[in-house]
Amino acid sequence: FNEPTEKEYENFLEEAEHVKRFAVERGLLIENKTLRVGDALAYFMGIENMLLTSFRNPSLIHALLDILLEWNIKYLRQILDAGIVDMINYEGWSESFFTPETYKTFIYPRVKKLVELAHKSRVKFCYGPRTPSDTLFRYFKEMGVDIFWGPDPVQGNRDLVRLKQEFGDRICFWGGVNSYVTLGTGTMREIERATAEAIRILGPGGGFILSAIDSLDEHTPWRNIEHMIRVWRRVGKYPVV
Repeated sequence: FNEPTEKEYENFLEEAEHVKRFAVERGLLIENKTLRVGDALAYFMGIENMLLTSFRNPSLIHALLDILLEWNIKYLRQILDAGIVDMINYEGWSESFFTPETYKTFIYPRVKKLVELAHKSRVKFCYGPRTPSDTLFRYFKEMGVDIFWGPDPVQGNRDLVRLKQEFGDRICFWGGVNSYVTLGTGTMREIERATAEAIRILGPGGGFILSAIDSLDEHTPWRNIEHMIRVWRRVGKYPVV
């Protein structure tokens, strides 16, 4: 919770300018991925303690979340004032463990403030809770979330068709292909089918960023990643309808 020193902030601005030049030259998106409210509380208390305390002592949870929100707002303002990011990628993995009712009480109003702050600077807001319910998706639309990071039809058991139909008019989806099962152990045919299916379902009308969910690691065969890219180049250029 320490404020950055003047020297640290100068170094940040210098590095930010370097990143901006690099991105502009190559047509890249610049994201910032360090904001956490509910996740930070879960790291501090543990998920079970956080959830139990939300029922037993809600005032304590509110107080702790307000402290974290204040820190996040300070940090976000410094990032936005630098004028280099295109998107804020907000970490919210642990927040999907709240019930819809407690989420609306504890998380919703605080994330909404961060979304509004980003939008004032014309910066997109990407949200990444792990396996949110349909009710939480409705909250995302209300809060003005621009991008949902993480649609996974395998380990996340996400219905991509329903996701696109119910929320694709407002939310961009980032993901669509499972990394650990599909890319990690799948055959070429399975990877091709999964990639083409994600593009066919989530691509029409825009609002889709193809990506492996949730990460590519050293054990992921590079030939499988290259195959996903080849399928994207072919199917993405000539969408299957």
